[in-house]
Order: sequence, then C-alpha cells, then structure tokens
Amino acid sequence: MKIELDENKIYYICHPLLSYGDAKYNRLDEERVSNKIVKYYELKSRDVKLLRPFTLLPIGLNTQQSMDKCCKLLDCCDGIILCNNYERSTGCRQEYNYALDHDLDIISYSELGCE
Repeated sequence: MKIELDENKIYYICHPLLSYGDAKYNRLDEERVSNKIVKYYELKSRDVKLLRPFTLLPIGLNTQQSMDKCCKLLDCCDGIILCNNYERSTGCRQEYNYALDHDLDIISYSELGCE
C-alpha cells in the first residue's frame, strides 16, 4: 500500500550514517533518497517538507552528541521516514524508538512509491 505524505507535516529522514556501511556512500544515498521524494511530489504539484539531519549536524560530534541533536530535530517533526537498512544502524534504531515513544508518523521509504 502506497502512503502519501501530508503537505502540512514535516518529515525527518532517518538514514544510516556511521554504524552501517560507508559514511560517504550513506551521505550520497540520503541525498538521492531525499531528492527522489521531493521530485515525486513536485510531479504531483505538491510540496513536501523534509528535515535532513545529515545537512544540519556539525562534523566532529561524538555519537551521544549527535543523537541528542537528532532527538531535538525529531521534536520538530510530525513523522519519520525510515530509509533502507535503518534497522542495521544503531542511531537509526534509536531514532525509530524515539519516534515511537513520541507518537510520530512512522513511514518506510519503500511505502512512498518514489522508486
């Protein structure tokens, strides 16, 4: 079943960075996924609001500092989009659990039909 994003909501992009796979590849893939979502909704003449933590977090933070900032960013969102392999990433699993605990909309990237 395909899920439609709500134009009035902000969605957090949850993508592995360091604990699963290569950081450089993961940054590029997160950008690719985000661009696909935006283009998919542009074709439907709809706007979508994505919060991309990779573009906002300063380089050099330790794991705990990064997670603290990510949780604050999640507090600004209505939902979370779980990218492929999120379950293999320690940080993504923490973000997923935070989203569950705070009643955010939880959506798998594959449910969006952007591929």
